[in-house]
Amino acid sequence: MAKKPTIFYNGKTWSYRYKILDENLITRYRVKGGYQTEKEAEEAYYVHQQKIKSEESHLVPNNENTESFAKYFEDWFLHKESLQGTTRLVYTYVMDLILPELQNVRLGAINSEYLKAKISWITKRAPSYGEKLYELFSMTFKDAYHAGKIAYNPLKNVRKPVRKKSTLKILTDEERRTLFQAILHSNWCLELLLALLCGLRKGEIIGLKFSDFNFEEKKVCIQRQVIQEISGENRNMAIVKPLNTSGGKRAISVPSIVLDEVKRRKAKVEYEKRICKSGYEDQGYLCCQKNGRCRSRSSLNTELDKLCDRNGLPHLSVDNLRDIYAAMMLQIQNVSFVTLKGLMGYSSIEEVYERYCDLAELNTDVADMIDKVF
Repeated sequence: MAKKPTIFYNGKTWSYRYKILDENLITRYRVKGGYQTEKEAEEAYYVHQQKIKSEESHLVPNNENTESFAKYFEDWFLHKESLQGTTRLVYTYVMDLILPELQNVRLGAINSEYLKAKISWITKRAPSYGEKLYELFSMTFKDAYHAGKIAYNPLKNVRKPVRKKSTLKILTDEERRTLFQAILHSNWCLELLLALLCGLRKGEIIGLKFSDFNFEEKKVCIQRQVIQEISGENRNMAIVKPLNTSGGKRAISVPSIVLDEVKRRKAKVEYEKRICKSGYEDQGYLCCQKNGRCRSRSSLNTELDKLCDRNGLPHLSVDNLRDIYAAMMLQIQNVSFVTLKGLMGYSSIEEVYERYCDLAELNTDVADMIDKVF
């Protein structure tokens, strides 16, 4: 007679206790719960046991196939020809994280529980890491099975992690061409170019001063941002926040077209100073009103909305322009996610990876198009 499974009630739901063989073929015990009735938990136990038995029957005994899974995995990745360019870049970050965690485990002893544990571990760092590791495991074990390295694919009983993907707006080639031309003919050309070609945030653009630019080195120092505006007596007052964190203050290269626009803006500001005379409040802001006061963040949103409406484009935000900048850096300039973090002022590599790992794998000609337009 088969031994009755251990079914128990934890005060809310029913659970069952089961055993598995770990990566070293040692018996371990686990608990799975969340069932509404005792019968439901018992039925789930028997279904699970059938899967486990099927998988364990294919595990290689201790004295056979001593090939290291970590070594096989690393070699497979190095020689996988279909992983090229930014696609390889995306997966490299996951490989660098997971390889030290694989320990000395035999390829033939890998089971689904082991893979679930590794995917769960890396998912805690970032959901996108878990998704990409699952994809790597899927390709690896599929190739290993077809090569006769393993008799069973242990990933069959592992679900792919689900993550909420970033809402990136992908424009068509024609829409991008229209956008770039419209920006060049906009009164806010400089502000929009700073987002598109330098990857600056809205508050960072509004908070820029002429003194932040080094024309000889072709660089700009991002050291403050306008976080909001409040109404004072007959005037708007900007709340300016210094950027002193590792993900904030930074110096980045500036394309010549942007520097040319800065010079034009400087000449315009000097003219307005002469017109306003004593009524001009010179605070050194690049993005300023006719009286010298800092422009509002909402005014940049309004201008971008109008530009899109006039040119039949979907409504875009400054963040959408930053996404185009990120695409250029990843796909054309071949920068790493670490470098992109520094360029765009993100506080962690996980933030950058979460937002742009999918974008990096898209095939676009954004940079080539920008070169032709500008």
